[in-house]
Amino acid sequence: MKSNESIKGHSLTLSEDDPVMKTYNIYTTSSLNDYLYLFQYPIRPSIQPYTEESFSKPLELRIKPKSGLVEVDVPIYTQQYYNKERGIEFSKNLENDPTKNKSPILDFQTLNSKISPCRNYYMVGIIRGDELHLSPVNYTLQLRPSFKHLNSLSVKEVPVTGSLSNFKSTRAVQTSAKSPEYSQTLTLSTTHILRSIESEPWTKLTWIDSSSTMSKKIFEHLYSNDINVFIQKYDSKENYLKSISIAKSNHVENDTKKES
Repeated sequence: MKSNESIKGHSLTLSEDDPVMKTYNIYTTSSLNDYLYLFQYPIRPSIQPYTEESFSKPLELRIKPKSGLVEVDVPIYTQQYYNKERGIEFSKNLENDPTKNKSPILDFQTLNSKISPCRNYYMVGIIRGDELHLSPVNYTLQLRPSFKHLNSLSVKEVPVTGSLSNFKSTRAVQTSAKSPEYSQTLTLSTTHILRSIESEPWTKLTWIDSSSTMSKKIFEHLYSNDINVFIQKYDSKENYLKSISIAKSNHVENDTKKES
């Protein structure tokens, strides 16, 4: 959408202190619609991406498709400022973990997240000359450390000594205003969901570095194939706002239908 054409003949006034420096034709493409996921790393500085160039290319990527869980193993620098004794201990805690790399020390960190539908209508924008190509993002992930090596340590059996051995087994007591039948059904339902997630096997995927030839080929799909048709021009601000409001409401409505 060219800015100077869309405002021609209307009452909009451009400020001389803020002139239009560049106009773009806007195109949309959906060729990667079902495959475009936004990976976010809230505690990772943007200047330290997980790439081969920064010596931190992920070691392994796996997913549970039905549960929507994703795990990424990223390397840990162990040559400096690293407690190798604790690293060996943490590595032993993961001996029964089928996803663990076979290493005597813990030399990787696992990030995990659950895939969430994108409700904010994000789009990826690529500029080429005077063209802006937009691709919708339908799913997002916020990957954070899982600390599974600590979880494994906490569930190990610890010998009971002293006065603690005199205590009988305890049980949790939950106070609820719901009927016993409802509470039992809710507990069984939650247990069933957790067991289903736990029993679903991991599917290993291949992490393609952003600098690879294959990654660059996939990147080309972010450009629209038909550059002769671009987003329509709007004759007023009201029509433009109405259009994007409808698009966003339809997007949220579709997500709601999928969840139901």
